Amino acid sequence: MIVSTRCGAFAVAVLLAAGLCPVRADEVDVKDRLDAAKVEYREQVTKYKAAVTDVLDKREEKARAKGDKKLVDQALADRKAFDAKGDPPAGVPDASKQRFAQAKPGSTSRIRKP
Repeated sequence: MIVSTRCGAFAVAVLLAAGLCPVRADEVDVKDRLDAAKVEYREQVTKYKAAVTDVLDKREEKARAKGDKKLVDQALADRKAFDAKGDPPAGVPDASKQRFAQAKPGSTSRIRKP
């Protein structure tokens, strides 16, 4: 009798625990879509940083080719500010800025159900 009571209590506890924390399929789907959106966002940010770094590299190369120390110093200061804050310096093409601006809305739209 004691064994059957313990087994019954154990079975009730297991069923109760399973019933209190069910994992629904749509919750798993949301998690998968959220993970995919995070990956997409990181890729967009990486592309944005690469594009801005490219612009800064070209700006520095032109300044060095001219032999203008002030322009070289300005290019280096722009790069340092971009690395520290993430804000692009003046003169960065709008396409590069838009790439970063579009990364966030594109990512959040993937989270919503299709």
